[in-house]
Amino acid sequence: IESAPTNKKQLKYHAPVSRAVRNEELFFECKAGRVTFIDLPSFMQEYKTTVDAVSIELRSKWRVERVTAPVGPYRLRYVVEREKSVLDAGGAPASGSFRYGLSAWEVEPITPDRGETGPQALAAKSQFRQLTDALDSRLTVVTFWVYPDSFELFRELRDHLYERGHDVAGRPLTPDAPIAASKHGTASRGQ
Repeated sequence: IESAPTNKKQLKYHAPVSRAVRNEELFFECKAGRVTFIDLPSFMQEYKTTVDAVSIELRSKWRVERVTAPVGPYRLRYVVEREKSVLDAGGAPASGSFRYGLSAWEVEPITPDRGETGPQALAAKSQFRQLTDALDSRLTVVTFWVYPDSFELFRELRDHLYERGHDVAGRPLTPDAPIAASKHGTASRGQ
């Protein structure tokens, strides 16, 4: 028995050291065993086109909510808020100049069956591969928003990206949690 070859499986683990993401991020949702690209840059471009109209509304309001047009299987709900100053002690916003900015956003799925399975995503001409193969790993971090039913898929995609030198951030979610961010939230942490 001692001279028989052993059946060994090599496990690779990356050091559990991470850093806050300061680079550009490419977002994907992992849900129901499928991975789907979230085109946040397109949503942010639409947000920028509404800034002038929103600023006019903010002259008399503290916050304005908007929803973008669909991009792929999602749309984006976002909130723009005025910053309060010492002159804003009362209930109504003070007239005059003010500062404002995007304070929160939430991705809303509009297509229930979306994305690629693990084997589809790792195929040579998949949407996932077309997006991630073109990345410069020094400039972009890939962030996955991961639901409990898709941790295995996340690990498979993460390992694929690690082998290519990419930093990856995973943001675990509860089953009913939306993909969302706010100015009071936390930054993704890439490894």
